Amino acid sequence: MEPPPAFAKTRKPTRQPDAPNQWTPRMYVTTGKKLQSLLDSNGSKPVASRAMVIGVHFQFTEQKGGSDRVVAITTASSAVDHTAVVLQIEQLDKKVVAKGLKALLGDSTTVKVMHDVHRTALWLRRYGLTNADLSNCVDLQLLYQHAVDQREQHADTLRIAVGSCSTASVELARKVNSFNGKLKPRAWESSPLAPPLLKTLVQTAQLYAQCYDQFGAAAASADFGAMTRERWYCAISQQYHSAILHHSATPLNVLADNSTYPQAKADASAANLTESTRTIAYINAEPRLQSLLDKNSNKPVASQATTVGVHFHFAGQSNSGAELD
Repeated sequence: MEPPPAFAKTRKPTRQPDAPNQWTPRMYVTTGKKLQSLLDSNGSKPVASRAMVIGVHFQFTEQKGGSDRVVAITTASSAVDHTAVVLQIEQLDKKVVAKGLKALLGDSTTVKVMHDVHRTALWLRRYGLTNADLSNCVDLQLLYQHAVDQREQHADTLRIAVGSCSTASVELARKVNSFNGKLKPRAWESSPLAPPLLKTLVQTAQLYAQCYDQFGAAAASADFGAMTRERWYCAISQQYHSAILHHSATPLNVLADNSTYPQAKADASAANLTESTRTIAYINAEPRLQSLLDKNSNKPVASQATTVGVHFHFAGQSNSGAELD
């Protein structure tokens, strides 16, 4: 009787780890030379991935005075094998960073997914980014409000991840929240940033892109790019407090420094309001004020209406911590 044939020993297939646990290559930018090289290689944009959807995360921290401060800006796709970019902005030239962000935010070929655009817009204006022309930018808070809960205007990332119905996204959001909750107050003051901090920055940007992908049809059901652009311009024109800001706010055409911001039109079906357009004369220099007074009998008003509202906006803080000035 012949012996049974010998079989080669086979290995059981190993379970691939979930995407959030895989190692993601990252480019940590702390010098002007490295930043310029990145921009030169990627169409003047601070991004290293060729993905169609990019998460853009602004890491906020608060100064002693209570005003917002951003320590790092991170761009990453949901694909773990794509290189993520972390800019430690306090070590970089503001003008170069602002130029790169302007190019990225205005890129119509890529969806940029962010969280709390109102707060981000206020900070970027103070940072020096002016006249940004947003294209294909999506605020996850608006997406969640439209797709899950119309009453919730300021959903955090964990709630958004739960709303996306993705187990991987929920797990990642909980991991990021848990890590941030254990950080000491001065953790972000270190330079260079510790590897665990860099990791959570990348994971947060990846989470943004993941949530957008998971919302799928809901993300395509309305013009969230226009809604996000509208919220952005409302923030920088200081027309709305973030606590009462809705994605259906009236579109604005804001005039400042003789330039015109692109008009933001909300999707009519989402807004459920009759659209109207108003022009705002934004006065931030004495010559413009004097010109206004000369044309209107020494009164700071441009309307010929018999009834005019006069609002005095007092300094304070929004619910998100963004300073209103």
